[in-house]
Amino acid sequence: MPTVSRYPTLHIPDVNVWEFLLSRSDRPYPDDKDTAALVPTLIYSTTVVFSDVDIPRAYTYRALRDATIQFGPALLAEPGWKKGDVVAIFSPNDVDFPVVLWGAIWACGVALQDPLPRSYPVRDAACRHPVGSIGPLLANQVSKFVSPDGVEVPDGEVGELWVKGPNVFKGYLNNPAKTREALSPDGYFKTGDIGYQDREGNVFITDRSKELINYNAFQVAPAELEGILMAHPKVAVVGVQDESRATEVPRAYVVVVAGVERNRETALEVEEWIKTKVANHK
Repeated sequence: MPTVSRYPTLHIPDVNVWEFLLSRSDRPYPDDKDTAALVPTLIYSTTVVFSDVDIPRAYTYRALRDATIQFGPALLAEPGWKKGDVVAIFSPNDVDFPVVLWGAIWACGVALQDPLPRSYPVRDAACRHPVGSIGPLLANQVSKFVSPDGVEVPDGEVGELWVKGPNVFKGYLNNPAKTREALSPDGYFKTGDIGYQDREGNVFITDRSKELINYNAFQVAPAELEGILMAHPKVAVVGVQDESRATEVPRAYVVVVAGVERNRETALEVEEWIKTKVANHK
């Protein structure tokens, strides 16, 4: 079964949800007005969104042989990943047979279901989320990003995500201290997620507040330092230690790549290199 693709496809975790949401579609094929489509496959709970694709009127499983696995948004941001022109299709025993109206057979547990005689177009507005964003809020939700001192930050600035809505719990039973810790006085739940929101309302999650290191009133994200260290050609593995102290200092344990000497000179080289990549407090 192929699991690698050269194309930017996206797996959706549950086909049943999309069937329910998009069941009004009755056109057998996406057209030039669609920027994406959802296609059920032989693997249960796996569908694929693809965009800007020239849709032929007849396809076989062999023609759609290239498949994909889940991957991060960074790949989509790379040059060349401008459109998806393949969907994830899995053919048992290399059997080559037509895809019926783009409603590929899909499996639920061990039982194959009937082919689905319809396609699922997704309109342009549903495909405009920037790469890396989790999208806008759901209906009946409000949110804000808050600085460490409790002040709401404007769009584009990083803070902790606070959310409020009818689905947010009222507090901990018989534990007012925990309730005050988790909820603001006006009912916002402090998620502990660090991120920001753009002007269009798209939310980006970049870190977790409990994983941040507080250094001289600055907040340092270990994940950011790890990512920068991994960009050094001599570094293979990074582990960051976070000890609870009056003032916290990030410390990284680095494993060099094969063939590189493990000595003080290499350590100093990596140390001086990362200093050129981050702010002084990091």
